[in-house]
Amino acid sequence: MIQRVQSIFMFLICILLGLNFFTVIWQYTDEGISITVGSIKAVYQHKNNIKQFNTIYISILTLVSLIVTMITLFSYKKRILQIKLSQLNTLLISGIIGTYFIAIPRAKAWLQEPVYGEYQWGFYIPIVCLLFNFISMHFIRKDEELVRSIDRIR
Repeated sequence: MIQRVQSIFMFLICILLGLNFFTVIWQYTDEGISITVGSIKAVYQHKNNIKQFNTIYISILTLVSLIVTMITLFSYKKRILQIKLSQLNTLLISGIIGTYFIAIPRAKAWLQEPVYGEYQWGFYIPIVCLLFNFISMHFIRKDEELVRSIDRIR
């Protein structure tokens, strides 16, 4: 199971998605104002004024994607199912990236002027996961083609 190349990439996806729960996605800091968007909540701080809203939908999508990746990792004998689950995981990870573009402008709306914050590590993690998912799907397809070619020889 872990000897296969695609299993290593899926394991890396699991690690990265697990890290995504604890990383900051976007941050803005200027003149005592701080806005931080994470996968669980977004927080606005200005002196003693603190506002926040839930971004739990990012965590839910991340958790579902993590579970799908683990199911894909441990269903190594069913390559067709692995391909389908990897395609589903591509949609889920794309959904995570899409929710970032919902949460960040919503956090920017706390200020009246346009602000340009910094994208943190948490923003790039799903993009790397998407890349790893495509690579693992490629290797799963190669395995399936190899098995089919051997079946033709018999």
